[in-house]
Amino acid sequence: MADNEAEVYEEERPHSSGLKSFFVDTMSLEQRQLFGTLIFFAIILVAGWVGVNEPRRMQTFTTQYEGRSIERGAVIFNQNCSSCHGLDGRGLEGVAPALNSPALFDGTRLSELGWTGTLYDYVQLTVSAGRPAKSGDWPQPMPTWSQEYGGPMRPDQVRDVVNYVMNYGKFYEEGYEGEIPEVALPTEEAPSYEPVGTDVTAELPEGDPARGEALFTGEELAPDGTNLACTSCHSLDGSVLVGPSLQGIGSIDLPEGYDSLDMYLHESIVQPQAYKVPGFEDINMPDTFGERLDAQSLADLIAFLKTQ
Repeated sequence: MADNEAEVYEEERPHSSGLKSFFVDTMSLEQRQLFGTLIFFAIILVAGWVGVNEPRRMQTFTTQYEGRSIERGAVIFNQNCSSCHGLDGRGLEGVAPALNSPALFDGTRLSELGWTGTLYDYVQLTVSAGRPAKSGDWPQPMPTWSQEYGGPMRPDQVRDVVNYVMNYGKFYEEGYEGEIPEVALPTEEAPSYEPVGTDVTAELPEGDPARGEALFTGEELAPDGTNLACTSCHSLDGSVLVGPSLQGIGSIDLPEGYDSLDMYLHESIVQPQAYKVPGFEDINMPDTFGERLDAQSLADLIAFLKTQ
């Protein structure tokens, strides 16, 4: 009777399939229990190994992330900051102070300014909001760079620049025995475009206001591959940043000596020291735009400004 019941049970029991069938049909209950126990302890060991190595993994990830941020910051610094602070961050006399300097990292400069926060916060605020105040050594204000304060840079780009500047600090850490590397100056190579130059009598093509706006706001890069950063110094809403606002520039009364608005704007961009707006005599606009722009880009900028 018992044999017949077992046969009936075997006939009624559903057959397993796949992986389950392999374990159920080929292993006894005791073997399955032993296998499950081994799997459980293997999971415990793997989880423990991951937990022990997670801090090191996170440190490696953080180091790699910071390294990429510094590299991006170096590119942005070279394109937008080196003209005042130098390619190697050691500053330009009478223009901007050195950032690659022990005075910045040993607390000397922060103490002179009365800054009680961290160095990182000081550098981040200065890059973001600029330095509108003047001093005897540095009479030229620093423009605003962060979009949060009306500048052209995204917050992540500001962080990259700050991380690049902070990286100078390793040269001045106690125990550092290496030499501060010299920055190789770029070789003089012919640009891939024809610079417009500083001749204000040169004839320009017809300008495109839409492209001029993109160049002005930084949505499009200049022919030399850099951001013109016009909005760091000039607003379009009447507010004063570093330089005069360009609100209403398209309908101003021309200063004496200018026959047309085109001529005035042309000279103001490529020869900015020729005429200075009253009240801004101490502001020195960069005089490199004649080398950074081609004729079409300059014409586009002028066309856009004439719409204001």
